[in-house]
Amino acid sequence: MKTSLNWILGVFLAPFLTLAQEDSLSVVRAAYGAGTTQRDVTQLLQAQVRGNQLTIEVGNHTLGGDPIFGKPKTLYVRYRKSGSEFAVSAAEGETLRIPAANAKAIALVQETRPQPPANQQPPSVQTVQPGTPLGEITTLSGKKYLNATLTRIEPNGISITHDDGLAKVSFADLSEELRKKYGYDPTKAAQFSQTEQTAAAQRAAAANAAANAQRKATAQENAPKYRVFMRVGRKTEGGLLLERFRSGEDALEAHFKNEEAYQKTFAYWDAIPENQRLDAAEESHGRFFLRGYPRQETLVDEDAVICLSVADGSISIGGSTYRAFRWVPIPRPK
Repeated sequence: MKTSLNWILGVFLAPFLTLAQEDSLSVVRAAYGAGTTQRDVTQLLQAQVRGNQLTIEVGNHTLGGDPIFGKPKTLYVRYRKSGSEFAVSAAEGETLRIPAANAKAIALVQETRPQPPANQQPPSVQTVQPGTPLGEITTLSGKKYLNATLTRIEPNGISITHDDGLAKVSFADLSEELRKKYGYDPTKAAQFSQTEQTAAAQRAAAANAAANAQRKATAQENAPKYRVFMRVGRKTEGGLLLERFRSGEDALEAHFKNEEAYQKTFAYWDAIPENQRLDAAEESHGRFFLRGYPRQETLVDEDAVICLSVADGSISIGGSTYRAFRWVPIPRPK
């Protein structure tokens, strides 16, 4: 009886298991780079697939480093889903999403699958027609692409898949026959290339700025913190020259104990191991320069300043050199 039940379950469940396997997202081939310099990132992308979806920001930091320095790079992906293969690409700095990108993807290979009766047809979905097989392509520079399939035509070249992966081939490196076939226009190609390079440079600059900001934030988070409990000795456009209180510092601390800034600063301060606690006043002999204090405009001379800071070099004011610190927000509890 048990054997019969297993057989029955197998017969009825097999079609559903097959459909589930066919609907799964599989990265067939993925390459990241520029021109003929491409890095194979197939396994890296497959490992990023979650719930039959793939979302990745295209950049050196997510794709294993810079395969070719100083060039705008592109991620080319050939993937399989629902019994078909597609090719899609995204430039450095863009975010690639699959299958949300299917509307822009090129269908490469489509399998015939049993169709339900006409009265059960699913809603029609408009897809791009399969790419044109190009066979073997030999460029003017001598590079060969075997079993090439056209995936995209742009004013300055064509994108293809081939036996070794994916590539974009410039019209300048193709025969006159292929140039004419795909409507090559030198003026439009130059304009498109310039626009493409400008956009890629902007994306790369934005990505570098974001990476630098993240590195700076991480360095600031890990840097030693200095307690600041001082008075304003002098305001300048670039910051505050702070000095010790003239007298009664203990009494002043008792006075400020009920203020939120004091409570937050010293609650964080008390949680730091004693051997890591640093005091800006002690490190600078009672006088130093503070940059970046957010409420500087509201302060006047002799006002108290209570905050955390990190070391920030030195500064010369009126012939004297002072240690400099920079205001930092109180870290959020982790």
